[in-house]
Amino acid sequence: MRFIVIVKANKDFEAGILPTQEELAQMGKFNDELVKAGVMLAGEGLHASSKGTRISYDGKKRTVRDGPFTETKELVADFTCQIQKPATSSLVSVNGPSRTVRFLPS
Repeated sequence: MRFIVIVKANKDFEAGILPTQEELAQMGKFNDELVKAGVMLAGEGLHASSKGTRISYDGKKRTVRDGPFTETKELVADFTCQIQKPATSSLVSVNGPSRTVRFLPS
């Protein structure tokens, strides 16, 4: 089963405060292990919402709003796309600073 793992943004992420060099090295090593194991199909870190745009659709009406966006609980910091068997093994395939993570099967 394929999953997209979504790591939620937090106030530090939105403020441009990056993980420490040690945390980045640990995450990089962990991600490399997932790639070598054939688990991680793709992954990217995203920019803060100040560089983003939201488009809302209501029938034929489109509303475009530029960031930043104030509700960090709705923002995504990064993602990975993984393939796992069984699905529960995805829970061990997350590493890094404390954040809320969502697992969405495809």
